[in-house]
Amino acid sequence: MPEGDTIYRTAAVLRRLLQGKRLTGFETTVPQVAAAAARQRVVGRVISDVAPRGKHLLIVLRDPEAGPAADLILHTHMRMTGSWHAYHDGTAWKKPARFAKVVLRVEGVVAPCFSAPVVELLTTRETVRQPALSRLGPDAIAEAFDADEVRARLRTRPDLGIGEGLLLQAAMAGVGNVFKSEILFLERVNPFVRIGDLSDEALDRLIAQARRLLLLNRRPRFRQTRAALDPKHRYHDPDSDAANPRWYSVDVKLERRIDPPITLDELRRHAHGALSDLLILRRGNRLSVTPVSAQQWRFILSLK
Repeated sequence: MPEGDTIYRTAAVLRRLLQGKRLTGFETTVPQVAAAAARQRVVGRVISDVAPRGKHLLIVLRDPEAGPAADLILHTHMRMTGSWHAYHDGTAWKKPARFAKVVLRVEGVVAPCFSAPVVELLTTRETVRQPALSRLGPDAIAEAFDADEVRARLRTRPDLGIGEGLLLQAAMAGVGNVFKSEILFLERVNPFVRIGDLSDEALDRLIAQARRLLLLNRRPRFRQTRAALDPKHRYHDPDSDAANPRWYSVDVKLERRIDPPITLDELRRHAHGALSDLLILRRGNRLSVTPVSAQQWRFILSLK
């Protein structure tokens, strides 16, 4: 799933190509979006802003005659499958058009959003009330960031493991599995430690590390993490630098052996219960490495 840095960079590209331009075309395959577009004129509006909000992307469509009060906001969330593209007119798309959930057209540029599970066209009032957006905590990559507010929100979940806590978008928006792993490794904190067992100082260090890593990755090009750039690290890559990192890594170490092993068939017996959201059990999954939440992992370990 794209994390806050990816959405931030996506917004920067779309803003550069679309902001201030008038929509000449608007297409969608999402029935609810089509219905909303039929109720209010969309083509002819000006794209006044492209704003990242954690892992969400908001594109503001403004009627020049009506002003901000009549804004429409195109809200997208990529989850595991979605991506925004932008092409100059006449350039071949990298994905089939049938996968485009929504397409924005301005003079000289077309921007399709492919396979995003969440696509909504909202009024300003609906945006304020949208459940996922209204619950978001401070955005770790945004200019304004309140670390004390993040700590206070984490403190409301004392029994939650800190690994899950860092992924809690209602506490701090923008952190996903890659940055969660980096943050915990750099601070040498076990992901299964309860939030309630961590001191304020430890939480503040984790929050500050999240902020540092997300801000570091505002820049364009590739994601930057610690291993390749550290001359003392065994995975140091002298051909990588801060402006052009080539890869990232997450260290893995053995915690315990399970003998006999827990088989995929055994996991499937819980596909409609505790493991209903486990990605590896989804029909059509072909990934060899898939994410597992702390709650799912604890359940899997309880099988032995």
